[in-house]
Amino acid sequence: MSRSGAVCLWASTMGCLSLAFLSSGLSCDCVNYIFVGGMDQMLAMADGTRLATDVYPAAGSGKYPIVLSRTPYDRKEPFNADRGTSWGGAGVVYMVQDARGQFGSEGTADFFGSDMADGQHVLGTLAGDCASNGHIALVGNSAPGIMAYMAMPNRPSTLDCAWVEVATGNLYKSVFSGGVFRSHLVQEWLSGTNQTHMLAEIVAHPLDDTWWDARQVIEQVDWWFPSTVHLTGWFDIFTLGQIEMFQAMQAGTATTPAEATPSRQHLIIGPWSHNTLGAATTGQLTFPNGALDIGTMQEDWLAYYLLGTANDVPNWPAVQYFAMGDVDAAGAPGNEWRQATTWPPFTAANQTLYLRAGGALNETAPGAAEGFDQYTYDPTNPVPTTGGNNMLLADGPYDQVAAVESRPDVVTYTTAALTAPLEVTGTVHASMWIQADVTDTDISVRLSDVYPDGRSMLITEEILRTRFRSGSFTSETLMTPGTAYLIEFDLWPTSIVFNTGHRIRVAVTSSNSPRFDANPNTGDAFRANSNTQIATVKILHEAAHPSSVVLPTAP
Repeated sequence: MSRSGAVCLWASTMGCLSLAFLSSGLSCDCVNYIFVGGMDQMLAMADGTRLATDVYPAAGSGKYPIVLSRTPYDRKEPFNADRGTSWGGAGVVYMVQDARGQFGSEGTADFFGSDMADGQHVLGTLAGDCASNGHIALVGNSAPGIMAYMAMPNRPSTLDCAWVEVATGNLYKSVFSGGVFRSHLVQEWLSGTNQTHMLAEIVAHPLDDTWWDARQVIEQVDWWFPSTVHLTGWFDIFTLGQIEMFQAMQAGTATTPAEATPSRQHLIIGPWSHNTLGAATTGQLTFPNGALDIGTMQEDWLAYYLLGTANDVPNWPAVQYFAMGDVDAAGAPGNEWRQATTWPPFTAANQTLYLRAGGALNETAPGAAEGFDQYTYDPTNPVPTTGGNNMLLADGPYDQVAAVESRPDVVTYTTAALTAPLEVTGTVHASMWIQADVTDTDISVRLSDVYPDGRSMLITEEILRTRFRSGSFTSETLMTPGTAYLIEFDLWPTSIVFNTGHRIRVAVTSSNSPRFDANPNTGDAFRANSNTQIATVKILHEAAHPSSVVLPTAP
């Protein structure tokens, strides 16, 4: 529990409760917990609940910077010991804490409901730690990354920086994407973290109501921002939420009076999924130049902010993103890292591609008599999830032809072969005129890169429950059967150069399961019963109802 050079191991408002060594010369009059080394410490939160915490000491004596990570995945995972040894040798204290109700911690896990308060409490405690040199960092990947974001509001000035990978600050949008429940991800994650008791509560809140407030960091505006790296991939489960956090923090960058320089926000986006960070291969494609040494970058980041090491961190661009490209043709455009000052990196010269009769997709608006395409959607036989932004399912770019596009309940629209490369960087917008014989259904749009050999490789996608067609997720309005409605929504951000000879394809349907909960088409309240109804859906493409996608093309 102690080491040479350590000071207080435990303190309270009455002063030190236990004294180890005073060889560092530090006084013992601090009023907060002192974390200089020790496994299995039980740290009390504001409500008295004690959370299990391991603290890996730093080499040498004196005061130290601290790196904090909070996790639902067990603080005893081997990589934490490896990290503690490595960072400790560099003179950094590493502290890892089990979240409430997880592993050694007391209390009941509540699907991030307490993590904003708990994380902020721990940071506030560390800010008064007399063993700290006044420099603190947050780190986290996935759920620990979400917890890192949650600890940031009301941060002490001693929180210098953060490194957050594949995480989000908007849990509602991540759970109900387009108002549609991401059933497989959420249910499997709850099961894996012993939180199945939370499923009923989540299901009871399909609207973005006040229940989500404690879980929505993106909505916290009155706080200072630490310098943060936001790292994600085009095929991550949280791509959109992480980009939105970068944008919000960059736009609202502020400093406390004690800080000499403004905080810096950095966004790194690679051709990766949640499970392939730093790798060149994701899904069924290997992207030339797609690999990145993330570990070394993180070490440099922490060394600069916590140890004052002179390195290249001050010269990092605000945005580093990978523009994907044809992975087969040598020297094809794209497949390169690019830099920008913000996201999106440029004002796009938007190109509208209209859905046309016969499955065509082009820049010519439809004529008056083109009519519609029609499919029948049966909730008991949904279109299968085939790659995409997943974590516990096959992820990344997968060929859509056999499993998706060949089905009778999927309608596809494809451009002619491109005569020149076309770069699409930003967020694709879908504008679909539909008519259905039910009061509610889903509209799913997939964008793919069709290679000359016929493979249709998924690039980006999204889904929208039609009851949320107003764009608000705080209320819902059912459709009138037989009435034409304009359904508009954004697909997730991407960056790709479609090569000469390739084609661009849009696939429209009403399901993507098990990634998303299949809409029963009944119009009933979410999961109110097990009834289902078959829906006939028309995709209109005529002069009065021109369906289209808008591509953010390079200027």
